[in-house]
Amino acid sequence: MNQGLSRRAIVRLLAASAMGCTQRRRESPPDPREEGAMETPKVCVIGAGMAGLAAARTLADAGVAVVVLEARDRVGGRVWTDRSLGVPIDMGASWIEGVDGNPVTELARRHGVRTVAADEDAEVMFDAGGAPVAAALEDEIEALTEELLAALERDDRRDVSVASVLDSLLRGHTLSAAQRRGAAWLGANFETTWGAALDRLSVGGILDDEEFGGESHVFPDGYDGIPRALAQGLDVRLTSPVTAIEHGADGVRVIAGDTVVEASRAILTVPLGVLKGRKIDFSPALPAAKLAAIDALEMGVLNKVAIAWDEAFWKSELDAPFFAYLSERPGEFPFFMNLAAIAGHPALLALTGGTFARSLETRSDDDVRRALVAVLERIAGEKLPAARGIRVARWGSDPFAGGSYSYVPVGGDPAAYDVMAEPVGALRFAGEATNRTYPATVHGAYLSGLREARRILDE
Repeated sequence: MNQGLSRRAIVRLLAASAMGCTQRRRESPPDPREEGAMETPKVCVIGAGMAGLAAARTLADAGVAVVVLEARDRVGGRVWTDRSLGVPIDMGASWIEGVDGNPVTELARRHGVRTVAADEDAEVMFDAGGAPVAAALEDEIEALTEELLAALERDDRRDVSVASVLDSLLRGHTLSAAQRRGAAWLGANFETTWGAALDRLSVGGILDDEEFGGESHVFPDGYDGIPRALAQGLDVRLTSPVTAIEHGADGVRVIAGDTVVEASRAILTVPLGVLKGRKIDFSPALPAAKLAAIDALEMGVLNKVAIAWDEAFWKSELDAPFFAYLSERPGEFPFFMNLAAIAGHPALLALTGGTFARSLETRSDDDVRRALVAVLERIAGEKLPAARGIRVARWGSDPFAGGSYSYVPVGGDPAAYDVMAEPVGALRFAGEATNRTYPATVHGAYLSGLREARRILDE
């Protein structure tokens, strides 16, 4: 789900048997859904995001019986295309990060999901008052970015915060007010990329992952075409949040309200935030090493605000697919996607991360709208026509996510991703937070689902 400043600019089944753990007694009448669930499918996949659907699709195509339990009323998880404003807007993951060799590129091609190139370099910058940033200041920001990336490369194994590296770098410069805003914008773009406050983000984690090459692509008709295609023909049970998992060496019993699924294996693909919130009761409890890995990583927050009109009205300076805003308030709406230029939709999408993104969690839609419109009116230099409406993502308070994606905090360890991926008896674990090579990405989640499906098929 990473957005903002590109990371590249800155990674045979066992038969079901009787379980050794104690079975829970059910006092309510059997639910009709349980009758199908109690046929003891081979595998229960928990979560219908990209990791869960990758695993379920692979297993089902190999002839394995699979049941997918999904807490939401839709598939996709953190791939969420909202159409409430009359146009498709991706409020979660937005793009393919590097199309060369990326499995999402092939998924889009195979399922006929349209993509277009997103030129991140075609960006216009506006200063706090709304005027275009002078070319000299843009050059200075680019130079500072290169200095920061070089400093991070030198410190890429140190458990220090990105904030400390940036602060140390800035102490060697005498900055004007405009340059300070440029430096703050650079920090905000890092926060948007990783979803984390700079003083929490570990240098040792941000350069540990890998990447695909080539340009980035976005989805003018919505990213959700991919998970919907993957889910076709699968037994996916929506609005079924899992609350308890009883597990042993030979099988699992998964409880989601009145639905109970018994299986020889379960693949757990819920976000790290759900695991950190201890929202699933495991019996027996997860091993200490697994719990320590869960605690060693954190969930970042990238929140988006979409605003749409009946038609695109903005001036030619906003014809670029992306534009930046160097606010007086650190982190305030630093990065915009112009959906008119990208997809032909009369809408703008503001991206925020880390500290400012978390501040949006408790603000009303009206309050957010007023703040956003004020910024846009400074840039436009005039009062804006009434918008069709806005939509605010609040991933941090989403009970089925607990944030946007994982990151390594100061005091954490990238090796925790490897521990997150380790099996526990009949339990398998997938999701972006189990993929050390490609964490915090859609392709990372998808590849982790393939990994666990193949692990089961090879047993």
